[in-house]
Amino acid sequence: MKTSFAEQIEVIKDETGADEAALLADAVRCGVQLIYQEQMIAKYLRGELNRATLVKLIGAEAVEEIDERQRAIDEDFAWGTSG
Repeated sequence: MKTSFAEQIEVIKDETGADEAALLADAVRCGVQLIYQEQMIAKYLRGELNRATLVKLIGAEAVEEIDERQRAIDEDFAWGTSG
């Protein structure tokens, strides 16, 4: 069963005691941060943003994970296209 957005808001309000306006403001802030991070990662993967800058934005551990995933994708692609 899928929970509606309104139901999710109500649960969070009940659990935290936050008012709806504060909750929605926090949700927008979190959402914008996530979208910004995704855009910066995309720029990094396209070679438009250097690694040091991305580390400053999202942390070294997250960048290392991105690099590991990209290496795995590259290896899989090379294996798949090698004949």
